Amino acid sequence: MNCFHCGNKLGRGDMCLTCGQDVRLYKKIVACSWHYYDEGLARARERNLSGAAESLRNSLFLYKKNTQARNLLGLIYYEMGDVAQALIEWVLSDNLEPSDSRAAELLGKVQSDQVGLERVNLAIRKYNHALKYAKSGSEDLAVLQLNKVLSVNPRMVSANLLMALLQLHLEQPEKAEKYVQAALKVDRCNAVALHYRDLIHSREGRKAAAKERADREKAAMDRQSQIIRQPGGDDVIIPTYRENRNGFRIALTALGGAALGALVVGYLIMPSRINSLQSDFNQTINSYSERLSAKEAVISANENEIEQLNGQIEALRGDVASADENTAGVAGEYSKLLQASQAMQDNEYLLAAQLYLTIDPTLVSDDTFSQIYASLNEEFTTNGYTVLFNAGMGQYNAGQYEAAAPYFEVCVSLDGESLEAKYWLGLSYLNAGEQELAYEQFNAIIAADPESDFAGYAREHMRASGSTTAGDNPGGGAAGTPGAENVPAETEPADPQSGNAEATDPQPESTTPESSAPPETAPADVPAEGGANAGDTGGGQENPPETTEPPAGEEPAQ
Repeated sequence: MNCFHCGNKLGRGDMCLTCGQDVRLYKKIVACSWHYYDEGLARARERNLSGAAESLRNSLFLYKKNTQARNLLGLIYYEMGDVAQALIEWVLSDNLEPSDSRAAELLGKVQSDQVGLERVNLAIRKYNHALKYAKSGSEDLAVLQLNKVLSVNPRMVSANLLMALLQLHLEQPEKAEKYVQAALKVDRCNAVALHYRDLIHSREGRKAAAKERADREKAAMDRQSQIIRQPGGDDVIIPTYRENRNGFRIALTALGGAALGALVVGYLIMPSRINSLQSDFNQTINSYSERLSAKEAVISANENEIEQLNGQIEALRGDVASADENTAGVAGEYSKLLQASQAMQDNEYLLAAQLYLTIDPTLVSDDTFSQIYASLNEEFTTNGYTVLFNAGMGQYNAGQYEAAAPYFEVCVSLDGESLEAKYWLGLSYLNAGEQELAYEQFNAIIAADPESDFAGYAREHMRASGSTTAGDNPGGGAAGTPGAENVPAETEPADPQSGNAEATDPQPESTTPESSAPPETAPADVPAEGGANAGDTGGGQENPPETTEPPAGEEPAQ
């Protein structure tokens, strides 16, 4: 366990041996976090995944750097079908403790299966559609979407529970119980699933009791129909059979009635019945003809709709591909943001600024991400240029030209209109032997403001290093171009391999005011090791020194 104040390893006492900080309460908090982790691990072994997730979230609430709890929480989310939440937990664990190979291993296994990720993304989208249909009352459409989701990811607990709820609304308790059992098979103690199961059993019990009561009442009524109650209290049972004493007479009467009935039917009823049937048949034929015409119209409309749906399917496939790219992009932006924050905590201001410039905040809409990015943006917008410029000047004055260049590069990225940062970046490249890169910065200065002093200094350095295009820009010092009288006539070439390239003081060609020599070293009031202490990454300096004042001349205009 490391001290929360200085980061050094703690002993068994209640005080940090390095910084003297009281760590008694801190140790208790960490111990409580590990207690919740043990509780979550025990619940997970019992398949109580929802209870285990709750314990692990409590553990991370107390101590967010408990990577073992975070890795286990991601595994539980993955087991319950929530792959996106599992990836977030593993990315956070990998950035909080890069040496933890377990989180990297889990991420690698999931991200290596691109086909599986595509199916998971499609299942999540269909689940969201089903939820939308259920809220709007379209329960049949919601059931169709959930069937597709469960065919892809049958262990998704939330999809099983939503399907069980819809089946209860559709009065299908047997199907609802099947989905509840599927959810309980993954998460044995899920509170919502247990509630649904109790609700199903209570409904079935009421139906069985009502059926039994109806059967009893019917049996009682049957018995009462065969019993005659006497006033004296003696009941008389009526026999349910009679002797057939006149069987021949009854048979003869039945045959006569049947013959008479046949005659009546044949002569009176059948003709009208035949006419009625013929009329019904004709109406049926007309009805079927109309239906056939309507079906043909519907088929034609369905064919057009099928063509439109095929187009939508192709568009959805493109959306799925872009969703995969967005998932990878979101994870990358989270990683870069966390690395930049860690660099700020480790007092690596240059690395933090470089990572900040590579972050695209439009790819992530999470509130936590936006808050952290806003704090970094405020820091680098307010103090980044000054701190990094002063640090670069410190490296330049120490003769570390290659080390100074990255500081000025970031300054140019933060303020693309700063001629000052481009000028010192060009000098750093020139003294480091990178003439092409130096010429790019000098030409950019000349193109941005040909009349500025920095443009004149840039031309001088380009001539001194042997460039043949230094005077071809407007405002330069070439013969026959505007402003030629303000450019020194000749200079001695600077040695790019030397510690500091020194340009000679040029002599004016005419009686125009004397121009100053190009500055090659930082002013005297710039610190030698950067513009801020190692710990001043949050606020910078309150009164940064002037770094753009050229020696013995007029101040360059930007």
